[in-house]
Amino acid sequence: MGSNKGKKRKGGGDQSGGMSKRHEVGGSGSIHDMEDHRSRRRLSRKEERREKKRLKKFKLKTIREGRGVPDMQSTMQEETKTYTEIVEQKTRESFRRRQDLKNKLQLSQLKRAIEKEEEKLESWVPEEPADPLPKENKYKLKGAARPAEEVYPHLYPPKIGETAQPEDLLDRYQGELSSHVDTFQYVKLNLLLGLFLLAKGNTKAAIETFDRVTEMDTKSKLFDEIIRINRLAAYVEIGELAKAREIIEATQDKHAFMKWDKVLIEFISYHLLKEGDSDHALRNGVSEAFGDCSEVAEVLLAHEEFEADISPESILEDEARALDQYFDKCLECLNSGKHTNTSEKPCLEYTTSIEARYFHRSISWWRDADGIFDCLANLLPDEEDSSVRS
Repeated sequence: MGSNKGKKRKGGGDQSGGMSKRHEVGGSGSIHDMEDHRSRRRLSRKEERREKKRLKKFKLKTIREGRGVPDMQSTMQEETKTYTEIVEQKTRESFRRRQDLKNKLQLSQLKRAIEKEEEKLESWVPEEPADPLPKENKYKLKGAARPAEEVYPHLYPPKIGETAQPEDLLDRYQGELSSHVDTFQYVKLNLLLGLFLLAKGNTKAAIETFDRVTEMDTKSKLFDEIIRINRLAAYVEIGELAKAREIIEATQDKHAFMKWDKVLIEFISYHLLKEGDSDHALRNGVSEAFGDCSEVAEVLLAHEEFEADISPESILEDEARALDQYFDKCLECLNSGKHTNTSEKPCLEYTTSIEARYFHRSISWWRDADGIFDCLANLLPDEEDSSVRS
């Protein structure tokens, strides 16, 4: 046996480390590059297998549903359509969530404002009066002259908060809270709360709020007409037609809204609920409502065409503006001492027509009453029937 010393290995070259130059770290074909390439190949193969499985499942599903095996183009179109529907649905849900949060915030702000106003009125202390002396005659004593307040007390009258005792104005002015400047804001906030609850669909809570406002204002009845119309709408909304009819019959000077609501109630009572032996009340209601505001009949009979021309946003803005102006005018009357005279009460002034406001308020109720539009067309007065239908 001979020694292998001095013999060169087969292949020759530098054998240090056992790797060639192209496998040296940092070279163009390094081990790290090879590992990255292999990992990318593995990922691409996994994605390819996953895509094949997904397409296979989709084809099996379409075959079970009897739609056949779709081609790739129809598959992509259907997936795009599904994705668009999902995005639109999420957008709608997000909008509803934002609206719900906004409504909750507005409701909590109104309730908190009412609580603060109630706390203030339950322990009411009159505000400080104006300075009895003009500024040029007011002595501005400083330093050693400060004790002059004791020598000249008429120049330094005591503060009202130091002498007056707190008073409960809610108890003192119960039944006429809207007739006094100090308690007017409290009644106004409660009325706004009732209108807000009714607009957001919380009908029972709105009715309770309207009843509470009525108890606050049994003598002056400054907001009586607003409360009657909206309480009537709340009873019709929840189907309490008997209570709605009581409100209409108890009102002497009926608003046009109430007269047309009576037509709706009498139609439901006679034709749908089969109450009563004749439609005499319905005929009288149509004649009275038509005589007061015939434009509402025209709008109701052409409700499909009229709906395209109406703008709910503008009507809501106009009602809010008219209500704010009404509150301001009421406060002006209170400050001028005119609140004791009912003839001096201001009235609501709208820019939109009465038929547009009634349509926006009540058209959903009329559509739910099957056959009411045909019945209305047949019951209109003969001399005006042709002009309305045209």
